Amino acid sequence: MRSSPGFRWLPAVTVYAVILGLSSVPGSSLEDTPAWLSVVGHAAGYAALGAAIHHAWQGRGGALAAVALAVVLGVVNELQQGLVPGRSPDVADVAVDALGALAGVLVRLVARQRRGITRGRPGSRPPGPGSAARR
Repeated sequence: MRSSPGFRWLPAVTVYAVILGLSSVPGSSLEDTPAWLSVVGHAAGYAALGAAIHHAWQGRGGALAAVALAVVLGVVNELQQGLVPGRSPDVADVAVDALGALAGVLVRLVARQRRGITRGRPGSRPPGPGSAARR
């Protein structure tokens, strides 16, 4: 059974809402946060976002589109951080976001390949041994 388009996008919208919420925390609350934790947080958040967008995107070029959309959302997020007291946009964060989104999409592609899901139809599997006898 295929889910409706709205439900397919729900994970991506949820992940991005969490990212925006965390990005709205004033800089004064983050002074003691180690730099490596910020990098890991960006990479993990955008890996989840990239995978969720790839899940929702049903058209051709889904992997490229998922990474591109995640990067655009990363730029929007960084611009939004410029409005938060004590925070400022950072091009390095967008680069980490892009790498995270790419990693998330690649992990999802590998997982789908291991499960044998083909490109043709979501949820379809290639014919297995003896499948001709079942027709």
